[in-house]
Amino acid sequence: AASRAAKIVAPLFQRFQVPREQWTRTRIPLVGVPNTRPATAGAFITKDQRFINFIPYRIKNPLTQQDTFYCAKRPGFEALNTPSTGNVGTALMVWQAVGTGSTILSAFGATTSTIFEGTTSLGALTTSSRARDITESIATGTATAVIPATNNSLWFYPTAGALTRVTDVDYPGEAGRTTVGNCAHMDGYTFIMDAVGRIYNSDLNSFSAWTADSYVTPTMFPFHGVGVARHHDTIVAFGKTSIEFYENVGNTPSPLEARDILATSIGGVLPASHGLTIRQVNDQIFFVGMSRLGGGGIYVLDNFQVKKVSTQPIDAQVEVQEPQNCTLTTGRIWGKDLLFLQAGQSY
Repeated sequence: AASRAAKIVAPLFQRFQVPREQWTRTRIPLVGVPNTRPATAGAFITKDQRFINFIPYRIKNPLTQQDTFYCAKRPGFEALNTPSTGNVGTALMVWQAVGTGSTILSAFGATTSTIFEGTTSLGALTTSSRARDITESIATGTATAVIPATNNSLWFYPTAGALTRVTDVDYPGEAGRTTVGNCAHMDGYTFIMDAVGRIYNSDLNSFSAWTADSYVTPTMFPFHGVGVARHHDTIVAFGKTSIEFYENVGNTPSPLEARDILATSIGGVLPASHGLTIRQVNDQIFFVGMSRLGGGGIYVLDNFQVKKVSTQPIDAQVEVQEPQNCTLTTGRIWGKDLLFLQAGQSY
């Protein structure tokens, strides 16, 4: 039987075998140098290379089109200033629209946030409310920082002005609704989402004025709100099981209209306590996400396409710490956009 099987398999193998002269050669560029381990039993003493605290660079020769890899040591970190000694920070923003673009706004306080410009206090939020994050807008013609808080309130600070709470009873947080995530800004409007997925917008060119029925509700998939962000000329609505896109078509009372063709069934993750799971780097949006089958990972929304960027070991860490306990932070070092993942909450 074995001989007969061999007679059948051999011709099939020869039939599908590619002649050596038709083989193609592919070079795989490596950042490190491969190590050849000795084959003698008990002599496996050569260790794999490990790269710690470095940034890889690939330089392409424009004449030969060949790649050369370099490893640059990651810059160190040091204290720039200390706005609030002994207190935990909950939000940070480099205010690009002010001065030379190096002004730093921050929020400190584990229970109640105090907002700082550099080391100068701009005032504290309402008792037992922490800043979720800080964004900026020039909708009113003045560079303005916008701060959503954990008690559903919304605050704004115009350059050289005063830290002010939005008190309009039509703002969803003042009307008893639970807001989630950060604010997004586009075409003179400020947008924020509530827990059921409604996307509310401010009145045009205003941070303080809101209208009760100025919202749209995602309808493509069952929706539980995670947050909003801006992507190119659209507002992106992140839900727990889907992502939907909206553009400004001048409607009233909400100017938004859905672009249903772009919707996807990959969802975001709502943070358990503090931190944000959606972060923007230029025109890309990184987020902690989950598919309908479960399991967390890191995804990027780039040019209206969602793709996974985390590796299996990172996915394992996200799942061990639980996706809702992860926080994303962004930065830029030596021309590279960087995404930092904190798996697990420390406060």
